[in-house]
Amino acid sequence: MNLQDAGAAVRDWRGWVGGRLSSGEDSQLTIRIIFGLWIVGLLIKHAGSGWDVAWHFRYVFNALEPPHWVNASGSALVLALLVFQTMTGKAVERTGFLIVQIAFMVFLLSTPLDVLNHYLFGLDVSVWSPTHVLGFAATAVVTAGVLYSWLRLAEPGLWRLAIGLACWAFLLDDVVFQLGQQEYGVISLDAYARGQTTASPELLALAGRSPEQFVRGGMPPWIYPVWMILTCTLVMVAARRVQGWRWTATAATILYLAFRAGGVLLLGAGQFPTSFIPVMMLGGAFAIDLAESRRWGPLPTAAAITVAYYAIAELVGRYTLMPEFSLATAPIVLVALWAGLAAAGWWRQRRAERVVAQAA
Repeated sequence: MNLQDAGAAVRDWRGWVGGRLSSGEDSQLTIRIIFGLWIVGLLIKHAGSGWDVAWHFRYVFNALEPPHWVNASGSALVLALLVFQTMTGKAVERTGFLIVQIAFMVFLLSTPLDVLNHYLFGLDVSVWSPTHVLGFAATAVVTAGVLYSWLRLAEPGLWRLAIGLACWAFLLDDVVFQLGQQEYGVISLDAYARGQTTASPELLALAGRSPEQFVRGGMPPWIYPVWMILTCTLVMVAARRVQGWRWTATAATILYLAFRAGGVLLLGAGQFPTSFIPVMMLGGAFAIDLAESRRWGPLPTAAAITVAYYAIAELVGRYTLMPEFSLATAPIVLVALWAGLAAAGWWRQRRAERVVAQAA
């Protein structure tokens, strides 16, 4: 097939999908049921992925391991919803749905690539491997597409807020998932040093004489606070401004932390390695909600977020094991947040000016 034929096929496909999406308006009950099922599917996927990290800190990789089946069950429900909505046009918003379709195709591609990566190069503990990043980036885009569609289709009210908050919590999980390497690693290494490791003999044999390097996956300690604060702030600020409710960032973060706490309880009951729960995110979320409500400028907002994260991390680190949260990274985070918030403010102002100019 040449490029001309491929382009024509894509246009035909988009035209067919567009035709399916032009059906009449659906009832709010139908929309709530379909998007509620999306939340269930995403929840199963995220639960399977969280278990998968713990599994890799206990057992050697196996493509047919139980966490993969849990994740696949969530993906199967998501795929069923995609097929149903594509065929019927029910509860579909054109832009968001096309985003979901494309991103889910990328996710499906990342799964066999990850299995191939494991078989070619052995155990891949690092969540920063290209196939792992691709899978969770695709999942994040799928979630963003679902959220966009939901906010466009749902009527204002409690349902719109509740499902919106669930999607924002999943987006937080998508970005923080990359830090699971450090969050599981610090507790697993402590258990190994005390002679109470939960790792299997086969996994310990693969680790060799340097289990610390094996567990850390070569990632520098500074990546933990910098990645967490910058990516979580991006999601939280977007949540607060898009959703509009006064405590959106805080509520979405509480949902996410509750999901993580439930996972720790279940994993601990199953004798699996457990992870550190990044409770400092709650302080950052509260600072964002407060700053948005009181219309603080970029610098005081950036300062409040930075102080909240590092102060809580310092306090928590005194009482429990947690990944390194070096204060030396605070100036970098502060400047990056300030620049990002200032750029976002400038863009919003320019956009408002263009709207006014067009209206005139």
